[in-house]
Amino acid sequence: MNCASCEARLDHCHGTLVQHADGGAECTDGGCTGPDPVRHALLLDCASVDGGCACLLVEYESELLRAS
Repeated sequence: MNCASCEARLDHCHGTLVQHADGGAECTDGGCTGPDPVRHALLLDCASVDGGCACLLVEYESELLRAS
């Protein structure tokens, strides 16, 4: 099976882009050249990551402090 984007020589990434609650993003492909969502066919919210994400804990603690 061939990648249509590779064959068309389009700028793209084969990794999954994980978008964090704090606005940041990171790709699962170590060779990725940039976290632009347009380059990624697979996008994932960090809340969906198995085991959770550290940025969600920081955001939750911040909300608790504001509520108290």
